Amino acid sequence: VGHASGAAVTAITERRSGGQPGVGMDSSWEKLALWNIDPLLEHFFSTLHVSPPEEVDFNPSKILWRDLQSLPGESSLLVPVTELLQNTCLSPLLHRRYTKACGALIRLLRSEYRLTEHFRTVRLFLLMEAGDTMLHFYSDVFQRIQEGGVWWEPSYLNSLLQEVLQGHHPTAEKSLSVRVGDSPYQRTSIYSTGILSLCYEVPWPLDTIFSPPLMQTYNEVFRFLLQVKWAKWSLDEIRTRCCTLASLPRDLAFRVHQLLLLRAKLVLFTNNLNNYLMTRILHSVGLEFQANVAQAEDLDSIITLHREYVSTIFDRCLLNKKASYVKEAIMKILSLALSFRHKWEEGVSKFSFAEAERIETEFSKCSHFLITCLNNTIKRGSFPHLETLAFSLRSLKSTQKIFTSSIRKR
Repeated sequence: VGHASGAAVTAITERRSGGQPGVGMDSSWEKLALWNIDPLLEHFFSTLHVSPPEEVDFNPSKILWRDLQSLPGESSLLVPVTELLQNTCLSPLLHRRYTKACGALIRLLRSEYRLTEHFRTVRLFLLMEAGDTMLHFYSDVFQRIQEGGVWWEPSYLNSLLQEVLQGHHPTAEKSLSVRVGDSPYQRTSIYSTGILSLCYEVPWPLDTIFSPPLMQTYNEVFRFLLQVKWAKWSLDEIRTRCCTLASLPRDLAFRVHQLLLLRAKLVLFTNNLNNYLMTRILHSVGLEFQANVAQAEDLDSIITLHREYVSTIFDRCLLNKKASYVKEAIMKILSLALSFRHKWEEGVSKFSFAEAERIETEFSKCSHFLITCLNNTIKRGSFPHLETLAFSLRSLKSTQKIFTSSIRKR
C-alpha cells in the first residue's frame, strides 16, 4: 500500500509540474494543494478528467452553487455516481457502499414510510380496484345526475367520499379528496364527469415517486374508468325497473321487448369493455408491477418502474394519441348508453321507433368500426393486448338488426 501511495504521489507531483522536475505547479493545482487534499483521492479524481478551470475561485468558502452549474461539461466538478462506479480504482469500494446505502433506503421506505401501502391505495381508488367502495361512491353521484340534482359541488363529493371511506378504508380517509374543475360540456353528458379528479396526498419523500405528472396520468385513467362505470351503471339500473311484459298491452309489450334486446347489445359492449380494463389491463399489469418493485434494489429503479407502469396502463387503456380513433368510437357508444337510459326514463311509450332505430344504427356503425380497427391493429402486431377486447366483441358483428322498416310496418 505504501509503495502504491508513493507511486501515486510521484505521478501527481510530476503531473502538477508538467512532467518536468522542479517546474512549478499550475495555479489551479496550487489552489487545490492548499486544501491539503489526500494525494490518492486527487489522483483518483484526476483520472475522471475533472480539471477545475482557472477562472473559478476554488476557495471552498467562496464557491457558490451557481458557479458549479456554470462549469462546462468536461470540467464539471459534479461527477455522476455512475461514472464513479465505472473503471476506477475505487469502484469495488464505492459499489459496495452504494449498494448498502440503497438497500437501507429501500427498507426505510417500505417500513417507516409504507411505500407498498401507498402503491396499493392508489390502485384501490384511482384505478378503482376497490370495487365495493367505489361502487357506493359513484352510484350516489350517478343517481344524483340522473335526478338532475347538483352533483358537482366539492362539499357534497368530499363528504360522500369520506363517508364511504370511513366504512371500508378508514386509514385512507385523510389522504384522499375530490377536486372539481371546469367543464365546457353539459352536466348530463358522458364527458361531464371529466371535471372530477381524485387527489391523493403523499408524504415526503415519497412524492419523488408519486410525482404530480404521474398523479395527473392516474387521474386521466380514473376519469375514463368513471365514464365506463357510468354507462354500465345506467344500463344495469334499467333491469331493476323492468315490468312484466305479460301485464302490458301487446303493442307496448313488443316495443319493450325490442328495447330490451337493444339494451342487451349495449350491455354486452360495456361489460366486455369494463372486464377488459379491470382484469386484462389493470389487474394483470398491477401484479407484474408489484413483482418488479419487490425485486428493486435502489430508489432509481422504483421510480423508473413506477413511471413505466403508469405509462403502460395509460396506453393500454386506449388513452394515448395513437389509439384516439379507438377511444372516440368507445365514447360514442358510451354516450348512446346514456341516451338510451334517458329515453327509457321518460317512458317506454314515449320511446319512439325512430329514436331507437337511430341508437341501434349508430351503435352498429361504431361497434363494427371498432372491431375492424382492433383486428387490423392486432394483425400489424402493434397492440397485442387488444386481442382480448377484439375477441370479446366479435359476437356483435353477427347480431341481427332489431329495428327495421318491416317491423315498423308491422
